[in-house]
Amino acid sequence: MYTLSAIQVLALFDKIDVLDIDKISNYIVGLQNEDGSFSGDMWGEVDTRFSYIAISSLALLRQLDKIDMEKAVQYILSCKNVDGGFGCTPGAESHAGQIFCCVGALAITGSLHHVDKDLLGWWLCERQVKSGGLNGRPEKLPDVCYSWWVLSSLIMIDRVDWIDKEKLVKFILDCQDRENGGISDRPEDAVDVFHTYFGVAEIWLGVRSGGWKVEEGAGVVQQQWGTDSGVGLWQCCRGLGVVVQGLVSGGAGAEGPVSSGVGAEGPVSSGAGRKWCGRRG
Repeated sequence: MYTLSAIQVLALFDKIDVLDIDKISNYIVGLQNEDGSFSGDMWGEVDTRFSYIAISSLALLRQLDKIDMEKAVQYILSCKNVDGGFGCTPGAESHAGQIFCCVGALAITGSLHHVDKDLLGWWLCERQVKSGGLNGRPEKLPDVCYSWWVLSSLIMIDRVDWIDKEKLVKFILDCQDRENGGISDRPEDAVDVFHTYFGVAEIWLGVRSGGWKVEEGAGVVQQQWGTDSGVGLWQCCRGLGVVVQGLVSGGAGAEGPVSSGVGAEGPVSSGAGRKWCGRRG
C-alpha cells in the first residue's frame, strides 16, 4: 500500500518520471499468485486490498498489460458474496472497505459488468444509519472514512441516489472541530488528518459526481438546506479537486483508467489501509 501511496503523491505533482517504472512494475507483477490474487509483500498475506493496490499502481504506471488480467478479475469475483458485497478473501464477510477495493479494481479493468449493481447497491445503502453516517458493515457505528468507501462505491455503480445525501453531508459536517479545524470519525471525537482527508474528499466527490452543490462564498453545502456548518470547507474542497475528481465511472481506456482511484487528472487516494480491520470497523 505504501507503493501505491507514493505513486499517487508523485502523480499529483506530475513527477511519475522520477520513478524506475520497470523495476516497480516488475516488483508488483511478482506479487501476483497463481490464482490471480496478489500478496501484499514478501511475507505473502493475500487480501483483495492488494488486488486493488496492484491494479491501481500499474494503471498509474501504464503497465497493466504486465499482469494476468483475466486471473486477477476472476479472483476478485471469487470474493463476491450472496449479499452482493465482497470480502477480503473467498468466503469472507462483506465489508465496505473491501467492496471499494474490489469494485475499484473491476472498474479500472473494465469489468464492472460482472457486478450485480442493484444487489450491491442495496447492501451499500443499508449502511446508512439514523445519524446520516455510513458504517462499514452491519451493526457497526458510522464513521467518516467508511462513508467514503460506501459513497465512492455507490458512485462507481451509479447508485448514489439510493442514500440520503443531505443527512450524510450533515453527519460529515457535524464531525468538524469548529474551533481548531479538522474532522473526526464521528461527532465529538478527536479530529485527525486521516478522517479530515476522507471528510473533505466525500464532500468534493459528492460535488463532482453526486450532484451536491458547494457555494464558494460561504462554503455552504446545498445552501437551500439552511446550514452554515460547511464554512471553511470550500477552500479545502477546491484544493482537493485534482485528487478526487476522477472517481466518476468505470472502465480503462487507451489513456488509462478513469475511476476507482485513478482519474484523468490525478489519482484518488485508495483508502486501502488497515484501519477497517480495527475494533470499531
